[in-house]
Amino acid sequence: LSGGLSADLSVPAGLRVQNCVFRGFNAPGASCIALNTASTNAVARLWNNTFYGYSGHAVVLSTRGDLRNNLFAGGSTPPAGDVAWQGSANPADAVTNAFADVTSTAGYGSGNLFGVSASAECVSPSSGDFHLLSGASCVDSGSNLASLGVLVDKQGTPRPQGCCYDIGAFEFVFPPTATPTAVPTAMPTAVPSATPTAMPTVVPSATASPSPVFTPSDTLTPTPTDSPVLTPSHTLTPSPTDSPVVTPSDTLTPTPTNSPVLTPSDTLTPTPTNSPVFTPSDTLTPSPSVTPQSSQPSPTATPRPAPVFSATDSPSPGPTATPVPQAVLSTNLFHPQLQGPLIISAKVPRDGHVTVRIYDLTGDRVDVAEDQDLSAGTWLQATWDGRNRQGEAVASGIYFISVRGGGLQSLLKVVVLR
Repeated sequence: LSGGLSADLSVPAGLRVQNCVFRGFNAPGASCIALNTASTNAVARLWNNTFYGYSGHAVVLSTRGDLRNNLFAGGSTPPAGDVAWQGSANPADAVTNAFADVTSTAGYGSGNLFGVSASAECVSPSSGDFHLLSGASCVDSGSNLASLGVLVDKQGTPRPQGCCYDIGAFEFVFPPTATPTAVPTAMPTAVPSATPTAMPTVVPSATASPSPVFTPSDTLTPTPTDSPVLTPSHTLTPSPTDSPVVTPSDTLTPTPTNSPVLTPSDTLTPTPTNSPVFTPSDTLTPSPSVTPQSSQPSPTATPRPAPVFSATDSPSPGPTATPVPQAVLSTNLFHPQLQGPLIISAKVPRDGHVTVRIYDLTGDRVDVAEDQDLSAGTWLQATWDGRNRQGEAVASGIYFISVRGGGLQSLLKVVVLR
């Protein structure tokens, strides 16, 4: 609702106003809403509303009230007071609200925030944008109203978004925390530039001599003319026709008749008379009557160079985002009687108003450990002694610690032991 007129409603027994924004009531003394009694049992239920820019009071209440999670952002000059309590209305019925203009906090219910500023809580109050800022004190400071049917905010965002309900008509939506994730790239498939060809079978070429030439292993000196010279290769083929064929197998048998039979044993002895005797040794020496024939080097097959495959040592990580700074606790198992106060620490990344609040499992705020402006680069050192705001020791159980503002967004869990 906006404009220069207020809404004056007679309250039926079941009236409730929730998730509404009231602004721009600038007529002199105008209030946003005035509620009076229409029934002796009437209760005015105002839940999760935002009020701003009223020249009079935001609410004039003349009946019993139930005010929870409302943001009274002020805006009047001079301020006239956020709520006018009249008749049977009682400030004790105001719980977990945020007030900009309250002259006396005496008698108010629990969990209220006082002295808030519209510019510190909302994105742009002057232009009508009342979404909450990151680090606003209204974030995670409201009561849980799920059992009363308040499940979404003004624009349909589910409540709560954090550990607890927010104060005002809009729920603050936390940005997702960026988690660095390495995105492995596909390992390159090694494709050789050229497929290695099979090793060629080396066949010695035929010589002009009428007798076959064999070249032996390590160092073989050719025997007299008309004697075979052994050539080491995968396949030995005699050069002339009618020459013995030497096959590198377990038994070497000459093909033609009257050809020497070569047996791979300690001594190779030719069969025919007057045939030279070959002794397999490291060096074969030619007979003195014959001039040794120069050794022909065996053709050497040069294999193609093996392909070189290169791959990265590790997959390249994908794009990363800077994580949001987080607060830490001195311990997650807190025994106040034995350990002293619990310490909440964090380095503040930027200037801002930093709050540290403690909540129980039901979402009710137990205590406020820190509520002040801090400069970028300073260290937050908040402490909690395990007591509530009334100074009473809390029971054993699980509690949540919310750290907001100055670029910090942390929700920590601690177990209290008694």
